Amino acid sequence: MNTSDCCGASIIHHDICIECGEHCDSRDDVVSSDTSDIRQEELETSTFYENMYPASNPTEDKIKLLLVIRGYKRRNIHFRKDNINLQKSLRLGYWEQVKSKDIDYVITNMNKPIKIKEWYVHDDDCGWKYSYSLNYGVQNGI
Repeated sequence: MNTSDCCGASIIHHDICIECGEHCDSRDDVVSSDTSDIRQEELETSTFYENMYPASNPTEDKIKLLLVIRGYKRRNIHFRKDNINLQKSLRLGYWEQVKSKDIDYVITNMNKPIKIKEWYVHDDDCGWKYSYSLNYGVQNGI
């Protein structure tokens, strides 16, 4: 990472110092932790499950909203489509379990009938893995 020779601050664009705003020559020997934290945050944001597997319809948006209300992190809630039977499923983070009372809360507060079925498998390396089959009608592409 390049830093300015005048004050050691990060060079942001075409040798412009982030601190003084002047054109500076760069030094490679000083690393600003602030900039690396920003880059790490950008990386983490781009790899949220939410960004990789976004909700694709209003029903999924509402399921996500209801789970956030129950305290789950929005970025960990994602929806996947099974390529074999084209069934949609809900996953939380890396195969985490959603409490049954929270599944009941989602079902109760949806504005139309929905079925959510928990399935799980034990993996010798990772422990229990949970996923939730969703069925909310043909009009939603299921």
